[in-house]
Order: sequence, then structure tokens, then C-alpha cells
Amino acid sequence: MKPAIIVIAVLVLAAVVYGGRQSFRSCSVGVTGTSATVTVSGWRATEGCDHLRSQDSRWIYLRDEPLIGDVICEVRRDHRHYVVRDKGSLLLVGRIACAALNDSSSWK
Repeated sequence: MKPAIIVIAVLVLAAVVYGGRQSFRSCSVGVTGTSATVTVSGWRATEGCDHLRSQDSRWIYLRDEPLIGDVICEVRRDHRHYVVRDKGSLLLVGRIACAALNDSSSWK
């Protein structure tokens, strides 16, 4: 009976470690020709970035690091945390990104 308990304990520990690693991941996407970025963190963050890139891969690209700029908005969706930053003079692209993140119909 003891080997079964050890196996179960190892499986539970592995699940906790995997879940912890997933919850602390992040990625960022940028919009070509602008100073706007969206950083996604939380559970399966890369899937969130992939979803954003799938909207229009000609203009949205994966960034190595998030842009340092004004935080325009923060949105929680699907166990993920989205932070939109923009350094442009009008912050127009950042505001459009925030509106899209808050619009549930754009996430189908």
C-alpha cells in the first residue's frame, strides 16, 4: 500500500509544480509601426498571445520583452491578466486594444 501512496504523492506534487509554472508565465505582443504592446500573464499565457496574433498576424507580432510605457488598461479574461501599454502621443492604438479586450464579442 505504501508504494501507491508514494506514487499518488509524486503525481500530486508534479501537478502542483506544473500549475505553478503555468500561472507565472507571460508573453507580450506588439503592433507593427506603433508603440503599443499587450502583455499576457497567468494560466497558459502563450495561448492568449497566440489568440491575439491570430487576429491579424501581419500587424501583431510576438515581442521578446514588454514595452515600458503608460499602462492604458488591465483586463482579466480566461484566468489571464492582460496589460496594455502605449507610448504614442495619442495612445490611440492602446485604447483600441483595451476596447477590443473588453468586448466579449471579439473573443469568439
